[in-house]
Amino acid sequence: SISGSWCQKNISLFDDSGFRADGSTYDPVNNELFVVSTAGHLYKIDESAAIKWSVRNQKKNLLGEDFNGINLPDNSFRLLHQKTNGAMEFSDNEGQNWVDANGAIFQSSWNYKTLVTKTQTGRRIVAHGGSFVSGISYDRLFISADYGLNYTESSLRFKKSDFTVSLSKPHNSRTVYCFVRKKSDSKLSIYKMGENDNDFSLLQSPSQSFSGLDAVLGTFVNGEIHFYISSGTSNIFYSSDEGATWVLKSSNNDRVLKDIHPTQPNVCFKGFIDLYMSTNYGATWTTNKHYLKTHYVWDLQHMKTYDKENGGNFTFVGMDFGSYHSDNSMLWDSWVSINSGSPIILAYDAVTSEINNRTYTANQDRGSQGFNDTPNSNGVFEADREANTDVLRVSLSRDEKSVWFWYYYGTIGRASVLNGGDYRTVVRKDFFGSWWATIMVASPNFNEDAMYVPAGGTQLNKFTFNGSTITQTFHPYVFSGAPVSFAYSTLNTNRWYVGLREGPLMYSTDGGSTFKQSNYSGTWPGQDNSYRKRRTVVAKSRADEATVYFAGRGNVFLMSKDGGATLLNHNSGLNVTRIMDLDTSPNGKYVFAACEFDGAWVYSVDEDKWFKMSGDHVPDVQFTDVQFIESKNLVKFSTYGSGVLDFKINESLLSLENTNENNNIAVNIFPNPTSGIFEITIPSPELEITASVFSVNGKLVSEKKYKKLKGKIKLNLENEVSGVYFVKLYLSKIVTLKIIKE
Repeated sequence: SISGSWCQKNISLFDDSGFRADGSTYDPVNNELFVVSTAGHLYKIDESAAIKWSVRNQKKNLLGEDFNGINLPDNSFRLLHQKTNGAMEFSDNEGQNWVDANGAIFQSSWNYKTLVTKTQTGRRIVAHGGSFVSGISYDRLFISADYGLNYTESSLRFKKSDFTVSLSKPHNSRTVYCFVRKKSDSKLSIYKMGENDNDFSLLQSPSQSFSGLDAVLGTFVNGEIHFYISSGTSNIFYSSDEGATWVLKSSNNDRVLKDIHPTQPNVCFKGFIDLYMSTNYGATWTTNKHYLKTHYVWDLQHMKTYDKENGGNFTFVGMDFGSYHSDNSMLWDSWVSINSGSPIILAYDAVTSEINNRTYTANQDRGSQGFNDTPNSNGVFEADREANTDVLRVSLSRDEKSVWFWYYYGTIGRASVLNGGDYRTVVRKDFFGSWWATIMVASPNFNEDAMYVPAGGTQLNKFTFNGSTITQTFHPYVFSGAPVSFAYSTLNTNRWYVGLREGPLMYSTDGGSTFKQSNYSGTWPGQDNSYRKRRTVVAKSRADEATVYFAGRGNVFLMSKDGGATLLNHNSGLNVTRIMDLDTSPNGKYVFAACEFDGAWVYSVDEDKWFKMSGDHVPDVQFTDVQFIESKNLVKFSTYGSGVLDFKINESLLSLENTNENNNIAVNIFPNPTSGIFEITIPSPELEITASVFSVNGKLVSEKKYKKLKGKIKLNLENEVSGVYFVKLYLSKIVTLKIIKE
């Protein structure tokens, strides 16, 4: 019964860099570029817009050379794609909807490459993939002369057990070549299909032996076809006579070739950590030294040069640090960024400071990006670099004044939220080995700048910032196994919960001094030792201190209403592989789940049933984190490949009448709504009460100490605009109240 709207965050980084893209195709007639993200989602690039990335399809998973496009006779652009198991398909509305073609079939993820070339009468498609024929697996070639509606099979067909096959269409050429290597003798046969041919015919059978066909690249320059073969990761062969003879240019290369310059055949490219260029056919190499123009970049994932309709060329690269293109790929200073508004963050984790209206993501490669949770006038969220390199976890402590980071190489770091945006201010120290993480949970003492971490061993780790450095201590309780998850009730911080690696949930009612094992007879949620959030997860109710939830790998969702003493599986309607994260609504009626392979889910407590959160704007991607943002009445999801998504709820899940009951402290606020002055009755022994007032957007309106008279404090909103505000009272536990200013 929950309805609402989805909104994806369009991010702009401080240096106009971006996030990883793994594929692309280009419309040479209309000069339009389509980019495929790591998650396989399709975007159209508009370089004239503030948000250059416009999503076309985030339900499909496109990737690699199996994706291309063809101009129809009216010059419109038809997208082409090989299914991993199925037919060729095409789209005439920029990838939003797809239709199966006739005659081509691919199986077992043997979808390799789709090429498009001109003929005298139009354009032709050649698709290379694999499938079974009478139980035998073959490399097969399919040809379409009607713009991808129907395909016929080439006369060439090769057993996968005996041959390796690769297609190539040289730049500036209308000819397609098929390279076939026989595994038994490593000899090569080269087949050719010119623009006037209907099928391939044998062209060359060179005498050399080749250890592989990992990449075949070509270009047509000055009447000659030039080819490169990357044979394994070491050998580079070059031919200047259409493959008749070959010269070994390198026998100690370390990467497969990525591209060849379209007009200078002596220039080729490879890369991963950097982009490398050779001007002597792959014999020696120079590097961009992590810079394309002024953009700091790492890790080349995709590189492709396109022939323009007017005879020119341009090259697109997708790197872990963004997407760039150039009309002259040889010049490191020629590359142009197209990253503004890209939403494709690879987020392992995220956290939001409602007080400061600021969200932090922990990302692959891009460290932690922090952004104010309000976009600029162009609808772009401007992000700051909070921490460098891969950050696996991020969390807040000390009443959201400090932000903590867990780096991939085992370092724990801490910075100020108020003075953030500068990675150089992070205080950090090495504690663990590389590439693993559990969870970081703020100390239940909100005045303490500290994190609890269930990081293996048999005790909870505690990391404390003492003003200049981070120190590590261990909570005294020793468990029977390794703790991997941890939480406590914010309504009663004496209620602690710890999930052990082998499955049991342990609970404490005395602030962690002693623990007991929950009573449960079924299968415990599973967990994996991983740098991703694949451990068990514990979530507490915001409305009832004795209600706790426990989940992880498997279709298991355990609930306890007696503080963890007994657990029952409440998985009706649930169908997921793994729950990565959980959060609850303030009124205790809903539990939201981020599931690694199965998207966003919600559990209705009243109906005792799970529902998948659906909608056209919900991407098919790994969901990694979920947070209920009470001040904005929305659920914030983070993903590995589609960044941060907000689900804005139409109806209120916040209780105006039962706010005090939700905090288990008999605090009364009157009048509510108010014209300005209101009183809060607080039955507690304190003579002075610290109270903070925040706007609905999280902006701090006021914070000071109030003297309590006759059990009450008096606050004033007369000078503030009408709207919703939140009052946070710092008692034995924090109490948050909602007040409406008329």
